[in-house]
Amino acid sequence: LVASGAYNKIVNIHEDMKHDMHGRMHGMISKTGVQRFLGWHRAYLIEVEKEFQKINPSVNIPYWQWTENQNFPEWLNDLLPQNLTTLGGKVYNVTRNIGVNQPSLPTKKSIEEILKISDYTTFTLALEGWQPYGAHNQVHVYVGGTMEEMYSPADPVFWFNHAEIDRIWSIWQATHANGHPSLIGQPAIMDPWAYRYKDIAVTTGLGYTYEETQL
Repeated sequence: LVASGAYNKIVNIHEDMKHDMHGRMHGMISKTGVQRFLGWHRAYLIEVEKEFQKINPSVNIPYWQWTENQNFPEWLNDLLPQNLTTLGGKVYNVTRNIGVNQPSLPTKKSIEEILKISDYTTFTLALEGWQPYGAHNQVHVYVGGTMEEMYSPADPVFWFNHAEIDRIWSIWQATHANGHPSLIGQPAIMDPWAYRYKDIAVTTGLGYTYEETQL
C-alpha cells in the first residue's frame, strides 16, 4: 500500500480536518466532532481494511488490547513507513517516542469506569480522552512521534489502537442499545464516504463482530 501510494491517500484523509471527526482539533472543542468520533473512525477502519483485502483477502485489522498487553507490540518495531507526503507536500517518515511524553497505557480499571457511563456524549468524551490523556488519546501520546500528529494513521499501530477503541464501543453498545450520538443532516454522513451513522451504528450490520466481547 505504501509503494502504490494508496496508503498515503488513506493517511491524508485523517489529516484533513474538514471531516470534523475529533472532539478537540487545533486546541478547540468541536461539538460535532465529539458526536462523530466513534462512528467516523469505525468507517475509517472498514475502508482501510478493504484496501488491505485488495492485496490479501484474508487480512483483518487486529486490535491491541492494551489493558492486558501493556507494552508496545514488538513485531511492529521495524514497521515504520517511509517517504510519505502530507497534504502540504512535506515528505516524512514514521517515528515513535514510546513512553516519553506519556509513560503508561490505559488500565482495565480505567476502562471499566468508562463503560459504566450511561450517557453517550459523556462516554465518547471519556473514551476519546480529555483527562488530559484518557483512553484513545493516552495511547497516541504513549506511542509518541507520528502518533501525536494528525497524520497518525501513517503509523500502523494507529489501526490497532482504533480497533480496540471500536471493540470497547461495541461492548458498551451491547448494554446501551439506545445510546447514540446526536447526529442529523450532513454531520450524520461519515464523509468522505457515503456511510450514514445508521449504516455503521452496530458492527453486525457491517459483517463483523469481535471475538472477545468483554475487557
